[in-house]
Amino acid sequence: MVGWLWLTMYASLGVLLAVCGVPMWLRKVPPNRVYGFRTPRTLSDREVWYEANAIAGRALFYGGLLTMVFGLVDYALGLPFLVAAFLPLVPVVASVLWSFWGASVFLARLDGHLEGEEVGERGGLARQEPVEGEDRRRAADAEVERS
Repeated sequence: MVGWLWLTMYASLGVLLAVCGVPMWLRKVPPNRVYGFRTPRTLSDREVWYEANAIAGRALFYGGLLTMVFGLVDYALGLPFLVAAFLPLVPVVASVLWSFWGASVFLARLDGHLEGEEVGERGGLARQEPVEGEDRRRAADAEVERS
């Protein structure tokens, strides 16, 4: 009977992680102060927000799937209580750490603190041409910052 409880709990946790990760991965979550990878850098630039959250969302999605798999393995093998309680938490913790690490590495590369692959190789922030009026907006923003 206890096995069903663990299975239900970890399956629900896995679904929750996956469901929270998908909109971030698909870039459907606009910048906000409640949900997403929130840092001053991501909140200040929409493109950075969407790319960092896509990285974090992908990690959460896969972590959710792994949590469900670990819960099923836990149930199928009938593991002892302590193992059953903590084994499925491994992918939860790993996915959260992976999402923070991945988004942090992206931000560090964006700011030029890390060497390696160029930001935007996978369709991220590398735009070929400025959007119409963007140069004027940036110049106006720079003028406001100087004063």
